[in-house]
Amino acid sequence: MSHRYIIVIVFLTTLLLKATPIFAEHFKYEIFQNLTEYRKNEGLIDLKEYTAETSFCGDPKSPLKSNSGEVDICKRFVILFKRLNPSEDTAAERSDDHPAAPNSSATPQHTAFLNYWLSTQLRDKNIPENLRHLFYLHLKTHYDKFKGKYKLTDQFHPIESAHLEKLDILHELYRQYYELKNNKLGGREKKEGDRDEGCLNFLRNCKDNYNKGLEKCLPQADNNFCTALNRFRNLYEENKASFSAACQNKKLPSLPEIASLRLPKAVTGGTPKIGGDLVQAEQSSSTHQLPKIVDDVVFSSFFFNKNAHALGMLLLCYSQSVYPNLYKLLLLQYTSLFEYDEEKIKNNLMEVLHEFLKYYNLNRGNSSVDLFIKEFFYDYYKNKKEEYEKIYAECSNKKPLTSYCKLYYRCNDQLRDDLFSIKEDVAKYLGDKAKSYQQALSGNPPTETEMHKIGRSSLISLHRFAIVSTVIGVFFFLFSIYEVCKNCLKMYILFMCML
Repeated sequence: MSHRYIIVIVFLTTLLLKATPIFAEHFKYEIFQNLTEYRKNEGLIDLKEYTAETSFCGDPKSPLKSNSGEVDICKRFVILFKRLNPSEDTAAERSDDHPAAPNSSATPQHTAFLNYWLSTQLRDKNIPENLRHLFYLHLKTHYDKFKGKYKLTDQFHPIESAHLEKLDILHELYRQYYELKNNKLGGREKKEGDRDEGCLNFLRNCKDNYNKGLEKCLPQADNNFCTALNRFRNLYEENKASFSAACQNKKLPSLPEIASLRLPKAVTGGTPKIGGDLVQAEQSSSTHQLPKIVDDVVFSSFFFNKNAHALGMLLLCYSQSVYPNLYKLLLLQYTSLFEYDEEKIKNNLMEVLHEFLKYYNLNRGNSSVDLFIKEFFYDYYKNKKEEYEKIYAECSNKKPLTSYCKLYYRCNDQLRDDLFSIKEDVAKYLGDKAKSYQQALSGNPPTETEMHKIGRSSLISLHRFAIVSTVIGVFFFLFSIYEVCKNCLKMYILFMCML
């Protein structure tokens, strides 16, 4: 290979690398609508066909250097390309020697899928990044040998690993969906008794991949990927009722709707959503002056108003994973993760509510907590209200035998009240209680009605905290005096030794 040829390859590869980020900003994920056709044609690949078109793959002068694994990938790509993307002379291409899969057709989306297919093949064979770009360039250079109706244009280049992971998620979702739809779970026809197990496998796979998708699209604000994930959800929701043949005794649950394809800011462009602000880990306190909720550490604040002549102080209490479910919910902008087990669904609902009430209790002295209450109940609770009220009704009349009923009673402990009795407007109850509590902290005695809202136990807790805070303050004061005296004694002894 001449030096001039090497220089040209390096130059073109550099241009390709620079062009990739531009494409990444407008990445398209919706390439699996025809996955059944793609998989059929992939299964028909025979390395003995299209020998003329694949001859350049084994060229000793090529970047593949006659590596058998890389040469096979090159040949398989060309053959799959020809099957999915015939030349203009379709009749000549489709002869008895080169049969196509049923219903095969040529569309621009095929090129996008082939790009994904090739990127996964190179990744799975551990081909280095720099050689992947040369591999693509080699195919483009010899495109005239296997050209089809649609060219290898902007959609054809190595896919960045971040996008490839998201495409893998969508690929798995569509693959399992079409296998379930065709009643071929696991790649073969199932017997009557195997159908429920196959359906359960589908639900497990769907839970794993759909939740991975939610965790990548919402926190990363990847609207294109969120849209593609939501399109799969719509396809699933429209057709799940027709899967009775594959799931005789298993009703398919709904996938959580991605209600907001946006950054964690209000649509109006105003202040950020409180929930999104609370899980941003840049500072220990949010822009709303509420303590942050982070993945492994929670900052909890207690306020005393200086005007009340009480001890003005801010205590930060650290606790490992106190709010894991609430954190996840806020990170996903109030979109719940998918779950198909009914008891786990109820348990997850009560876990979120219990953690919210814990956070509320620790921060009800903060005037901004009322905004968080309103947002939480508007963006999340109202969509789950019916499910919550069913749990309240079920658990209020029996002993806490189930895990979610145990959580129901723990929520009651946080409230010092019964959820079932205040189910009509829990948000108003919490807001009124927080307002009365803040008035008590400010030194304005609550009215008799407000005292009833706070509850005797809450007032006792408030007085207890005042006493504890004072004791802590005295302790630190005495400790400081001790340290000063100890240092003075050391200096006196040193001075005497020097004499």
